Amino acid sequence: VEKRYVYYVESSPSDQLQPKLHKQEYAKPGDELPQHYPVIIEVATGKAVEADASLIDNQYDLEWLQWSPDSKYVTMEYNQRGHHLYQLLAMDAATGQLRTVVEEKASTFVNYTRLWRQFINEGKQLLWLSERDNWNHLYLYDVKTSKVIRQITKGPWCVRDIQYVDEKEGTIYFSASGRNSGEDPYHVHYYKIGIDGIILTKVDGDSRGGAALSVKAVTGKPILYAGMGEKLEDLEQFYPDRMANRILGMGDVLTLIEKAQQNIDIDEDKEKEMASRLKKGKMDFNDYLESMKQMRNMGGMGAILSMMGMGSQLEDAIDDKELARTEAIVLSMTPAERANPKLLNPSRKHRIAKGAGVDISIVNRFIKQFEQSQKMMKQIPGMMGGKRGMMGGLGNMLGGKKGGMRFPF
Repeated sequence: VEKRYVYYVESSPSDQLQPKLHKQEYAKPGDELPQHYPVIIEVATGKAVEADASLIDNQYDLEWLQWSPDSKYVTMEYNQRGHHLYQLLAMDAATGQLRTVVEEKASTFVNYTRLWRQFINEGKQLLWLSERDNWNHLYLYDVKTSKVIRQITKGPWCVRDIQYVDEKEGTIYFSASGRNSGEDPYHVHYYKIGIDGIILTKVDGDSRGGAALSVKAVTGKPILYAGMGEKLEDLEQFYPDRMANRILGMGDVLTLIEKAQQNIDIDEDKEKEMASRLKKGKMDFNDYLESMKQMRNMGGMGAILSMMGMGSQLEDAIDDKELARTEAIVLSMTPAERANPKLLNPSRKHRIAKGAGVDISIVNRFIKQFEQSQKMMKQIPGMMGGKRGMMGGLGNMLGGKKGGMRFPF
């Protein structure tokens, strides 16, 4: 095959004063390219088994040759020139016969740079990443029959990379983008999904996990993990007994305790100091920020109340947008203002409102509620008399959507 070259000059090489002339192989469209034809040779006898060259002609590339675990065949990836056809082929070691395991076709071109593969289950199954449905998703193949067992991921979003496949646990760790509407489509999140099981995502909704029963009944597949959010760390091991408690409205105290132990990071002295200020009604806005941070670490107010068995009673009491606005107000304060709320005169409040992007009335209302909640903290022991009375008062304090006084903690 005749080779063509392109030449370029390196004007300022690091190892000499004079320029250097370089050349690089550069084939033009229509030029002949080197062709690779696999041959298997039995070492003991010297017998050679060749593949049918007509099935892999006009190559752009033939690469990634890999023996099967039982050494009965060799797999390879065939990229036909023009990139309209891309195949994963298996060559029989005894006969040289080629068969197609996976085939990708496109009228434009196959984006072969995004393809990925990994054999599992001793080579009997194959994980394959493909853009065949116009999104990049994972498929599970039966290698012997060349049939898709199932599409593992699907939807109007893209798998970016496979991080790790834990075959023993039957779990795939991967990065993806585009799952969250309204978010930058290039913003990457990390996930894990079961190869044969099912992962529930966002089980903090109104159903309290009742969908788990429907999924198990319809598919017959085990539920491996329950997702409490969109991040990798939000995926938790699924416990049927705990989910049953949530469905019955009894909460999930064990998970709440585990989350508190894992995520709340306050040293003993600081904890005692905060408790003392809380009892005396002397909390400041730094305490508010700390409480918001710890609450987010545990999945948010809605998740905490749900695990306490109080999610349905306080369904209308949680307003995440309101909580985000109040946090923005506090973050617009100076350190001195957070530590001493008495410094907040009208001019300071106007500055804070501009910094938080809210109306001055919202700042005034929040500060008033904060002062009221300071007084209320002193009376907490007297509020624990009855479950119904405490629930009603708590609903009003948490920023209820139906109005009333909102407690900023």
